[in-house]
Amino acid sequence: MPYSSGPMTTAIEIKVVSPVLVVSDVNASVAYFKDVLGFDVMFTFGEPTEYGATTRGDVQIHLSKDYLGGRVGKGGCYISMLGVDAIYAELKAKGVTIVEDIATRPYGMRDFYIADPDGNTIGFGEPVQE
Repeated sequence: MPYSSGPMTTAIEIKVVSPVLVVSDVNASVAYFKDVLGFDVMFTFGEPTEYGATTRGDVQIHLSKDYLGGRVGKGGCYISMLGVDAIYAELKAKGVTIVEDIATRPYGMRDFYIADPDGNTIGFGEPVQE
C-alpha cells in the first residue's frame, strides 16, 4: 500500500480512490478482474460474498452486489497509467469487450474503454507526450 496506518495527523493527504462497481455476482467479478484483467484480489467479504476488492499497481477497484442503491452495470471508472498500448494488446488478446478502441484523443490522452461482464465501463489512458 502506498500509505501506512500510523498515528493520526491533522494534515490532510488523500492517498487512494477506490471506485465501487455494482455487479451481479461478486465472486464471478473478482475472478474476472483477477484472471482476465490481471488484478490481484485484496479481499472478499460476506457469506455469501457481497463485497470484494481488487488491485493492480496503485489502482484499487471494489466490487459490490448492492452498494448505496447503485445499479448493476451502470458504473465506471478511468485509470490513468503508463503503457496503455501494452495493456490494450494484453486485454484484447484475452477477448475483453472493447467498447471504444484505442486512439489519441484531442484532450491529450491516448485511451480506450472496456466493459466488464455486467457492463460497467473502465477506461485506461496515458497522457500524450508532445
